[in-house]
Amino acid sequence: MTVFINEAITAIDHLPAKERAIAYSLALFCFALFTVLMVVAVRRRYPEAFKNVSPGILSPIGALFALTASFLIADVWNKNANSLDVVANETQAVHQILNISSRLPEPLPDFIRSRMDDYRRLVLEEEAPALSQMKTIENDINARARRILYDISAATAAQTDPASAKIFAITNDLFKYRNQRMAIAVDVTQSRRVQLSTILGFFLIAVVAATHSEGLLLLATMTFMTAAATAIVVSFAIYNGRPFDYDVSMLNEGGFFSNEKDIDLISGAPLKAAPARPVAEKEKSKKP
Repeated sequence: MTVFINEAITAIDHLPAKERAIAYSLALFCFALFTVLMVVAVRRRYPEAFKNVSPGILSPIGALFALTASFLIADVWNKNANSLDVVANETQAVHQILNISSRLPEPLPDFIRSRMDDYRRLVLEEEAPALSQMKTIENDINARARRILYDISAATAAQTDPASAKIFAITNDLFKYRNQRMAIAVDVTQSRRVQLSTILGFFLIAVVAATHSEGLLLLATMTFMTAAATAIVVSFAIYNGRPFDYDVSMLNEGGFFSNEKDIDLISGAPLKAAPARPVAEKEKSKKP
């Protein structure tokens, strides 16, 4: 039985964010329905079974669930804020490398721009769709991305000019930002926190049912309302707890390397100056 439960939880945790939230919500509502049926069956057989259950038991269970839910939601907010910062820093580092590369001795500028373009394409086209399935940073995509950065580091480390030294330092920062992003993406503790909140939700549903067993309508209303509130908290944590998953990913055209035009301006040819107006036209513009 334990093996079956563990396999079921593992299978659910590999689902997309929306389907995972639905699975946990269904589990909570099914447990609520089971609890209502059990309370009704017990009361029919033993009418006095829940008479001595004190409503005071709700306080510690409710407080424990509320505390856990608060920490869970706070962690979600912090993780999303950190993800935005990391992605912004990584993007800025790439922009800086492209901008400074024009000051490098030939043929380094073309090499740096080519490798940065490879890095951008790898992140957007291969890594972004696969991040939700990554459970460890030891994977082929991450290895290839780091290889690109190592190539840039090796090419600039052998130079003595200030621009190469600057790019070498920024590349080291890019390694750091990338490692931070990967640590957030493969964080497995998020699932454990959701599971803990769900288990406490089960306890809360059972206690609410036991303390509101006087009538079927009151029992069903309070039990399913508790299940709904718990499902909302858990679903919110699941849907927002992994910032780089699926359709809620921050690694997309709108979040990572967000401004394609800026990158094209940095890595492409310089802008042409606007044509000067004829002198006669300038004189006309001065007349009232």
